[in-house]
Amino acid sequence: EALAIHIESFEKLPEHMTTNFYHVIMFACILTVCREYKLLEQHLDKHMSAYLDGSASLYYRLETLRIKALLLLYQKKYDEALHIIRELQSVKRKDMTDTADVFLRMIDNLYFLVTGDYAQTISQSNKNMKYLRRKNYNYDNCDYNLFFYTIGALAKMKQKGKVKPEALEPHLSRSRLGFLQMYSGLFEQVM
Repeated sequence: EALAIHIESFEKLPEHMTTNFYHVIMFACILTVCREYKLLEQHLDKHMSAYLDGSASLYYRLETLRIKALLLLYQKKYDEALHIIRELQSVKRKDMTDTADVFLRMIDNLYFLVTGDYAQTISQSNKNMKYLRRKNYNYDNCDYNLFFYTIGALAKMKQKGKVKPEALEPHLSRSRLGFLQMYSGLFEQVM
């Protein structure tokens, strides 16, 4: 329903929808969740590419690069995705919000998972969960912990050559809720 509303809104109210970054980014998120990758690619080119130049706010640039890197991972364009991930990592952590930092960690961790570097995936997953603990996040107050746990557990299963989705529960199901759906679709590529 949200996808249909956004498509209609961008068609009927382009001057309002395209000049408000909130609407632009929300549409990109919805397209990702709904796995409308062709439309997402068009949306990035038409409505988000302007945020990639140096004059755009850092927040807008980071969000645009994050969505673009995620799209490239779904499209299995791993070299291009890695290039963007490295560009995102060149930004000083103190210049980004904790949430942006976590999203970057998720994309980076997922990159190693989908490219089959399971040892690096497990190592990063553990480091990311430690990072969240230092920020006082735990399984009860932060679904990102569940997500990183799922990434690491899935990598361990892949190392052993046998993936048992039921053994990943309840972490896997909770990693597929809300905005985490944007990222968790990559689990299916690996499973």
